[in-house]
Amino acid sequence: MLKIDINFEANSYDDLPPEPKSGDELALWILENAAGKMNYIPKYNDREINIGARYLINHGYLRGTVLGWEHCSWSRLTRKGDYLREMLKPIDN
Repeated sequence: MLKIDINFEANSYDDLPPEPKSGDELALWILENAAGKMNYIPKYNDREINIGARYLINHGYLRGTVLGWEHCSWSRLTRKGDYLREMLKPIDN
């Protein structure tokens, strides 16, 4: 759905398989964090989170400030971001 261009870093452990990561999952977790539903974002490091947040800020999903290539600050969702958050949520049966 989203085209967040991130080169996810590989695990530093050879004996553990890498956890699957996706741009959509990262976007959902950032949006949930901005909505106050989630305190931390698992699986992703600060670099990946900030790149994802930069994309969401630049495309109008988050209200925030891009401070550089890998640094940004956000405060809340926009209406567009709230709609995207609802669309990205998995359907519970």
